[in-house]
Amino acid sequence: MVNQCITVNMQQPATITIQSITVNGAPCGSCNVTCPTGCPSDISVVVTWANSGDFSGTFTPTITVDTAPTTGTSVTVLAGGTNTSTFSVTGLARGSHNICVDSGTIT
Repeated sequence: MVNQCITVNMQQPATITIQSITVNGAPCGSCNVTCPTGCPSDISVVVTWANSGDFSGTFTPTITVDTAPTTGTSVTVLAGGTNTSTFSVTGLARGSHNICVDSGTIT
């Protein structure tokens, strides 16, 4: 009789979350940004992604400013690691704007 056993480790898949968002270099939950040379103006949005899973995860994030979505470039976050995405938002007029970031499908 031949018997063979294997060990299987059940692990958590990639679990991607947003660790932080900065706008023009400042941490942001709800931000007031001064147009440096008058409005409309451009801002830089940096998102730090964290992966608390046991496997790496790859995704293509999207930033939506008001109702206009823009797809970013592909991001890979290693297991237990972090990575960043930078989005340039151009031509923001004076007033309040809703900015949302979504990881999209994680593979």
